[in-house]
Amino acid sequence: MPAADSTTTTEILQTVFIGLQLLVLVAAAFFGRRQLNEAKELREAQTRPFVVIDLGSSAHTLFDLVVKNIGPTLARDVRFEFDPPIQSTDDDLDPNKVKMFREGISTLAPGKEIRTLFEKGPDRHKSDLPDTYAVTVAYTDQSGKRRYKETIDLDFGLYWDRPTVSRRDVHDLYKQLEAIAKEIGKWRPNLGRGILAVTAADVEKRSGRRWSGLKSTGPVRHSATLPPPATTSRANPARHRASHGPIWMPLLAEGVAQTLR
Repeated sequence: MPAADSTTTTEILQTVFIGLQLLVLVAAAFFGRRQLNEAKELREAQTRPFVVIDLGSSAHTLFDLVVKNIGPTLARDVRFEFDPPIQSTDDDLDPNKVKMFREGISTLAPGKEIRTLFEKGPDRHKSDLPDTYAVTVAYTDQSGKRRYKETIDLDFGLYWDRPTVSRRDVHDLYKQLEAIAKEIGKWRPNLGRGILAVTAADVEKRSGRRWSGLKSTGPVRHSATLPPPATTSRANPARHRASHGPIWMPLLAEGVAQTLR
């Protein structure tokens, strides 16, 4: 009997040990599968398209609707749904007239951004239109098999009552230069309007004529009303003309300098 009892005890211990091994293997398989799924999800997140829509500012008081694929792969069949239906204070800027919001975007490349002017800030702030829109963006991956859907909030309220600093950029410089060019275009010599450009050579020529007339009538007497003739270096007339350019050039330089300040 003691031998039989010993055999039974050994078998029980072996069964328990095998059971524990099996339990460890099941737990390892479970955690391994979980890690495998997480790695798969991470790899998919790093390679999937990701389409977003946001409010952007193209000028100090103007708002754009900006659509961009910030993912590394192509997005297909991009669709938008606004809640409530989106509206602008300017009928000419109504987003519902824009093709990408009416019919969607067939393909949106990685990093591709599309902007459309949407709203004028002061008019929007004074209107009764809602400040917040919930936008549902739906699209597929480049294979067309996996579909994604994002819900993004557009909130004008984030931009109201913010202290800002007015900054001038290249567009302001262009406008000022355009105005200067337009004004210069009005200058016409000998028509009683605008400014007549007079070079140093013109002044010298006129002064020479004046002194020639005086010499023919008698000795020259200097007076407060008649300055002595201009003296120039004949050795290098080009240098003289360069240092005495048209009289409107300093005015133009000053205008450009004020614009760049």
